[in-house]
Amino acid sequence: MLIESVQTSLISMGILPHLLPLLDSNNAEIQQNSIVLLRMLSQHPANQDALVCHEVLQSVGKLLITRKTDPVIIGHAACFVKNLSYSKSIKRVVESPCVEGLLQALRGAEYLDEGALHCVTSCLGELVKHEEGSASILELMDELLLSCLMRLADQVEQTEPSFQAAVIIKHLIQHGTEWIN
Repeated sequence: MLIESVQTSLISMGILPHLLPLLDSNNAEIQQNSIVLLRMLSQHPANQDALVCHEVLQSVGKLLITRKTDPVIIGHAACFVKNLSYSKSIKRVVESPCVEGLLQALRGAEYLDEGALHCVTSCLGELVKHEEGSASILELMDELLLSCLMRLADQVEQTEPSFQAAVIIKHLIQHGTEWIN
């Protein structure tokens, strides 16, 4: 309860304008610590409306795109986006550059550790459950991404990312993709 109170207090005290420039830092450790804090703040439902604002989603999307081989940043950013996917503002999330950043991270799955890969596939698996999420992912889908999803779905040693990749493929097929068939 105390942690939730601190988290909501940080948002109400206006931490976001001070935190967002840190995501643009040239220092990887500062970026990592900043995205960890955002992920922690996003865990509390009372903070989610403030966190789905344009500036936050743009900054996290840019971070995902520019640091797509940093497993710490990718993993925490994916968890942040997944937490926001439960909010009533899902449309803002899927229309942000965060989706493109997650898909780029998936393209470079060989750079991610199992934990970060699990976060990315789990987040994308949650996003495709929403009509807007499926549409957004389909718009950015190409054969390289589909091939990556197929390889992941076929891996028996990484069961959770494999399962999530299969879920993503299933939802994309159900959404009406003709080029997957």
